[in-house]
Order: sequence, then C-alpha cells, then structure tokens
Amino acid sequence: PAAFNNYLQAGNRLGLSELSTGYWDLHIKEDERHGQWMLDEVAFPLADKYGDSAWEIVWGYDQQKLISSRVSQSVAQSLQETNNA
Repeated sequence: PAAFNNYLQAGNRLGLSELSTGYWDLHIKEDERHGQWMLDEVAFPLADKYGDSAWEIVWGYDQQKLISSRVSQSVAQSLQETNNA
C-alpha cells in the first residue's frame, strides 16, 4: 500500500535499522506492481464490461485510499508518541 512509503520514512526518521524497515522497502515496488496489475487486469476490464456501474469501482478505490490515509495517520501518531516517550 501507499502507506508503506510513509512507514519507511517514519522508520528512517526514528533511526530504525534497515532490518526493521526492510519489509516496507522490499514491498513498496511489489505493491506498486500489484496495483498496476489490478488496474490493468481487473478494474479496467470490469469497467468495460459493466460501464453503467464503473463509478462503483472508482468509489471503492477512493474508499480504500481514505482508509489507508487514516491508518497512516494513526501509525505516524503512534510512532511520534513512542518517540516522544
């Protein structure tokens, strides 16, 4: 997810080791590749097939983006609180 970039940056700012942040670093590119596959092989074909309902696909992506944003904010806040403790 896009949040991994934020997690990686936060981990780097906190001075976490490469071992601690390695998962995020490794999966950022893979998640981007999977996201592109999802668009090309799933979302676009569904939008073509069900044109009148294609807005629901966009709405679903928008909802996922909102959820991811809220999670990222929560994680960043927790990391900040931990760093300040």
